[in-house]
Amino acid sequence: MLTRPDISDEALAAHLRVAYGLDVTSVAFLPLGADYGTALYRAETASGESFFCRLRSGPWNEVAVQLPAALHAAGVPGIVPPLRTREGGLSAPLGVSRLSVLPWVEARNGYEAPLNDAQWEALGAAVRRMHEAALPDDLLAAIPVETFPDRWRLRLRAIMAELESTVPIDALAVEAMGGLRAYRHEIVALLERADALAAYARSSGRPLVVCHTDLHAGNVLVDAAGGLHLVDWDAPLRAPRERDLMYACGGQFGNHRSPAEEKALFYAGYGDIPVDSGLLSYYRYARIIEDLAIYADDLLRGDVASPDRAEALHYMLANFEPGGTLECARAGDGC
Repeated sequence: MLTRPDISDEALAAHLRVAYGLDVTSVAFLPLGADYGTALYRAETASGESFFCRLRSGPWNEVAVQLPAALHAAGVPGIVPPLRTREGGLSAPLGVSRLSVLPWVEARNGYEAPLNDAQWEALGAAVRRMHEAALPDDLLAAIPVETFPDRWRLRLRAIMAELESTVPIDALAVEAMGGLRAYRHEIVALLERADALAAYARSSGRPLVVCHTDLHAGNVLVDAAGGLHLVDWDAPLRAPRERDLMYACGGQFGNHRSPAEEKALFYAGYGDIPVDSGLLSYYRYARIIEDLAIYADDLLRGDVASPDRAEALHYMLANFEPGGTLECARAGDGC
């Protein structure tokens, strides 16, 4: 998020000292990421160590820190485990939010540092290891199971139905409404295709694995030595593996390579396995619909003072650009 939460750096530093026993000397807010519910910070200690702090508002599931800790312990590459608190926990309450802390990794995300051939293969191999990791039964039981919900399809339909009666709250809302009107035909077709594929997905009977669910380039970090780090475990699911496989050749890595190149390199690392193309298409369309609904809601009904809204407009309209996620989803539909 780009908006600084209503907590002072001094208060956060003091909490890190108490909860984690870190001799924090400074804290800096990092205006990064498209997740409105997560604020990011860099903390420095007197000994010169740096830590990455995530302050999460809204609903919290401890699985978000338990899972990466367990995957790291299971030897899955590229997983940065969270630090434990002085009491042995993996997160700490801070007001109405939840704080988790990671060792600082000097890295750029996959948009800023496009993956090379070896890194694409390494990503595929890491995802395969994640999908097949042996994890504790109690942890598996705590991870939500895929239900193929219609929540975001219903929300986007409501937004489109109410569009002509919506009063714009500012100039960004006017632009957003113009974009939604311009792409109305594409959005209607998108929703109809997603409805059909959701019915197919529910009856597919594919086995469930532990999925990250948000493996776009922003959550794949590349360090100075070329190593990969998978971050942001806020919404894992036990789902068909296609839930994660949809990201390769899905327009989610900045289009530095063709979809065919992404696919070939990723599966060189992931390995040869039957993939359900109908499920891949469902997940690609469902992700686009969720993003459109979230960004449209923020632009049409959000806080006009929030600097996140300008990025929301960019992200919302980017789905429809040449080479964007919708074009990639259509190209892969049924193949």
